[in-house]
Amino acid sequence: NDRQQLARLAVEMTPQYFDWIKAQAIRTQMSILGGTSPRKVGNDIVNTAILAFPNGEVILQDKLFMTPSEKEWEWTPGTTLKVFQTPWGKTAITTCFDCEYPGVSNLLTTKNIDMLLVPSWTSTEQGLNRVEWTSRARAVEQHTYVVKTGTVPSPTDSEHFGLATIVTPQDSGFPTTI
Repeated sequence: NDRQQLARLAVEMTPQYFDWIKAQAIRTQMSILGGTSPRKVGNDIVNTAILAFPNGEVILQDKLFMTPSEKEWEWTPGTTLKVFQTPWGKTAITTCFDCEYPGVSNLLTTKNIDMLLVPSWTSTEQGLNRVEWTSRARAVEQHTYVVKTGTVPSPTDSEHFGLATIVTPQDSGFPTTI
């Protein structure tokens, strides 16, 4: 079943995937925000995003709010929204569903971030659009840059399609239309 397969993925594949993302960041000398993956932490499974830097540093951000499916799988929510310094400024990661919660946005307001990274995978196109719209709202609310990437499965086959967006703060010098 899904729960067992995802638990196995958390133990057997996620460490290899995170190592691979880190190696690619070092090899290409680029910072890489990888997609999230279930990660085993003690007896719990958390949904974790990875950001790897060219110097080998890695930041892991656990998803704070669980979707109905993640609750069904008995995954554990993260407890901390990390804010960290990067070459491009003070940054935070809100994974998918986390971007949609006003409490997270309110917390970000107190952090004065320069960049918000939003990786997502949704099961429907409606979910993909919801993350798109809320990430745009975060750019306006936080007066910050938002980089969002998301994928969704095609309803007719096993392929996925995606939508990536870079949103700039609404300020002079930036486009007035989308």
